[in-house]
Amino acid sequence: MMYNGFNISDKSLLFNDSRNNSVKALILGIGGMGTNAVTSIFSKGISNIDFAIINVEENVNSNIPYGIKKVILRDMHDKPLSTEGKVEKGMTIAAMTQSAWRQIVDGYSLVIIVAGLGGGTGGGLGPYIASYLKKIRKSLVISIVTMPFSLEGKDKMGKAMKSLKNYRYSSNTTIVLENDTIFKMFRNQSFQKAMEIMNSGIIGSIVETIMDIVYEKSLHMNLDFETLKGMMKNGGESTIIYGEGERKNIENVISSMFNSRFSSFDPSNYRNAIINIISDENFTVDDLETVSRYIGDMFGDKIDVRISLKTVEGYREKIKITGLLIGHGNEESYMNGEKASDSAFIDEYFPFFF
Repeated sequence: MMYNGFNISDKSLLFNDSRNNSVKALILGIGGMGTNAVTSIFSKGISNIDFAIINVEENVNSNIPYGIKKVILRDMHDKPLSTEGKVEKGMTIAAMTQSAWRQIVDGYSLVIIVAGLGGGTGGGLGPYIASYLKKIRKSLVISIVTMPFSLEGKDKMGKAMKSLKNYRYSSNTTIVLENDTIFKMFRNQSFQKAMEIMNSGIIGSIVETIMDIVYEKSLHMNLDFETLKGMMKNGGESTIIYGEGERKNIENVISSMFNSRFSSFDPSNYRNAIINIISDENFTVDDLETVSRYIGDMFGDKIDVRISLKTVEGYREKIKITGLLIGHGNEESYMNGEKASDSAFIDEYFPFFF
């Protein structure tokens, strides 16, 4: 079986085991949800990445751990600012306070933005900062955003849709997580536990997978930072799928993975996939061939799949598979069929850069 240039069946795989120390990476939380997520992920101890948050509400940031850079945006008279929940006002604040936030975002090759949509901070400041990083600083910008619950109403969902359109236009790729979908999966958990799973578990796993690829801490098939940049160039929306269980039941793990989608998109509609496998040191080439075969059967020939493997002591015959699906809707944006080229709304604010 040929799989991205490797003959899986011959038991002789050539993995890239070099190290990439030239990439400076930042995870940036914007707004309340982004602040909570970055604070939670910080506790996982992911290395080779800096942590920062940007917000307008000082009380939200009172318990930020040492080691996370933070900027609380204020006006020229040092008075608190408010977006009033308005996307446009968030963009205006971002334009007028750039001297404050640029000091913590400049100089990074890779920036992962985390924000919740439906309000003015994550939904307004976020796309503006993403656009600055992508267009002016030429950073690779990966935005991870959450959509509001449907029960929060049409007005908030409408704001989220506008923000998502701008994120898609401003980022190299935007990973969309739907609160409704996620919380259905964890309906038996407390709300606080479900939030912890989403922040540290789901979003944290995405960040960890990306950093393993960038710094090549795991074994890869034709996958490095430059390849990642190519896959995510004009990448449209992205999402993740996730499964874990006993290594002897790989088929069941993969089946559960495809049923555990964090957005409503059909996985077969994406262009690229990065499949990150974590297992114990006894994970064999036969196991890898099994994963590859089942993944191939699920995706078919429509998607370019790259595999990353990381062995961790203590997994004890367990396996965890995280799939990052990239490139849904390159021509049409999320759910509403509007072309990305029509998303010039954010460009109205760019004269403030000069």
